[in-house]
Amino acid sequence: MPDRFLDLFEAEPIAKLLVDGDGLVLLANRVCHDLLGYPPGELQGLAVELLLPSACRERHAGLRAAYLASASSGSARRMAGGRQLQALRRDGIELMVEIGLGQIAIDGRPLTVVSMLDVGPRRQLRERDRALARARERNRELAAFAYIASHDLREPLRRIRAFVERLDHRLGSTLDADSRNDLDRITTTVTRMQGLIDNLLRYAVADGGEIVSVEVDLDAILADTLADLSESIERSGAEIQIEPLPRIKGDPSLLRQLFQNLLANAIKYAAPQRRPKVRIEVEPGPDDASCRLYIRDNGIGFDPRHAERIFEPFTRLHGRSDRPGAGIGLAIARRIVERHGGRISAIGAIGAGATFELMLPLPARGPTTD
Repeated sequence: MPDRFLDLFEAEPIAKLLVDGDGLVLLANRVCHDLLGYPPGELQGLAVELLLPSACRERHAGLRAAYLASASSGSARRMAGGRQLQALRRDGIELMVEIGLGQIAIDGRPLTVVSMLDVGPRRQLRERDRALARARERNRELAAFAYIASHDLREPLRRIRAFVERLDHRLGSTLDADSRNDLDRITTTVTRMQGLIDNLLRYAVADGGEIVSVEVDLDAILADTLADLSESIERSGAEIQIEPLPRIKGDPSLLRQLFQNLLANAIKYAAPQRRPKVRIEVEPGPDDASCRLYIRDNGIGFDPRHAERIFEPFTRLHGRSDRPGAGIGLAIARRIVERHGGRISAIGAIGAGATFELMLPLPARGPTTD
């Protein structure tokens, strides 16, 4: 066999077999040995049907004979990749391969070149892509449902509040203590329900739709966030310390919501008789593509056993009367971080404060010149 042919055959980046008219393997390249799990040289001399599951061998022998018959009559053509069949590895594992056949003549002897491509990983990728597409569509449907349901709930609540206010205006001076208490409880319940609906809408926005991905100045985001929270910061006397922060890649509106939720959470869960202190620190991530942010507080903390549970929607570790809210702020925070391709985790201890660690993407760095 010509050396030039052998060199080219061995250099092929996909699995190749050279098979004679009797169906015996004359040559197999390194990629083929690796694919089928045979030591170098061990494929030579094997019947090609032995490389198929036993249930396929008889049918394949007939197909091979028909192919060779058409080749001898001059009507055979190269079979391009696209046909798939099961191949059998030396260890008995079956794998799906895509094959292509071609006829060549060496020293006047007709031979068949078999090309094989493992399509298992490609099929898995297709299945994964389909599953991701279904999940994205499902998320969009759920987000749309949450938005519509929340929107539709607003109107009856507005009507309830209007009726309560009308009753209060008309009968307020004549109400006894129990009736006044009932009206106040209705108003409080409506207010809490409206807050819950607002949070559902925020969660729907954080969970659905496409996000904007631009270079974001985190110092500017935090400045806006502190302005939004100025009333609660002043009321609580909270001290907020922020290190100079990097520019990151993300959606400005979602990132503003993220930091507002985390800072508001730190202020809400301040420890009694202790001035709230919150510090935001930054350090490099594990690579040049990300950074780590830490939001540390000196609040009441939480049981470390609940470090994952606190990110679940509507989860509250403390009583509603002690700490108002719907228990969805941290769930929104996690969703925003995850949609940016990052991670968020929490470390805490009862009475010793909490630390939230965020991993967020940095903008891509352009090429540098010396």
